[in-house]
Amino acid sequence: MTLLETISAPGALRVVLQPIVKITELQPEIVSFECLTRGPMGTNVERPDILFEYVRRKGATAHVDLLCLAGAFEQGLAAAEGRPLSLNVHASTLAARDDFDARLVELLELHEVSPRRATIEIVEHSPDFDGPRFLRAIERLRTRGHRIALDDVGTGHSNLKMILDCRPDYLKIDRYFVQQIETDTARQAAITSLVGVAASLDADVVVEGVETPEQLVQVRRLGVGLVQGYYFARPSIPTDIDTSPGSLPPLPALLGTGIG
Repeated sequence: MTLLETISAPGALRVVLQPIVKITELQPEIVSFECLTRGPMGTNVERPDILFEYVRRKGATAHVDLLCLAGAFEQGLAAAEGRPLSLNVHASTLAARDDFDARLVELLELHEVSPRRATIEIVEHSPDFDGPRFLRAIERLRTRGHRIALDDVGTGHSNLKMILDCRPDYLKIDRYFVQQIETDTARQAAITSLVGVAASLDADVVVEGVETPEQLVQVRRLGVGLVQGYYFARPSIPTDIDTSPGSLPPLPALLGTGIG
């Protein structure tokens, strides 16, 4: 069996969930979950970066994207308890697969999921995709009721042009901008600028990679309302997800001086 066949085997791809947390109230709230994929255990593609680099080289990104979507619904849906799921899809998949829409509709109907509960999070690590076809696919998804998120904003291909072309509902700011944000005024200015761009598009900002109380304080002061990162939760297998009241500590206790 080839490695690609191993990856494609039923249940080989594992789903982990990481919450996206609203921090604008005194009590933080899990508003959705990002579905992340891990490769088959015991293989050299367990890590997601290695997994997707391998399938990209094999020309199988779209094939694996669809496997990831199926796994997200099969493994992660119950744990989310009615909250939206953010589902990673490469821009190249949307541009290349004419049957992507039909396959997604089949999965939604099979699992009885509303499109409003399935946010399509656009990722891309290669510039080689058909831009006009990609944008037409985005418009079809939006027409059906899906929300659109743009991942890794500020780095790679998630640049200002991509933001303006996609007009996403969520801008997910890359963790790079959170590093040393407590003292780095340039990073603070970059996030402030992206918050302004998002406001002009009537979009929400999610800051990724928040790991410390100081980072949480700073992004809140910069006008960010949604965060994702180890500070609240690491990616976890669905059976370990806790969504019970009080599973997240209250923000004033975390921040010391409140969130104002």
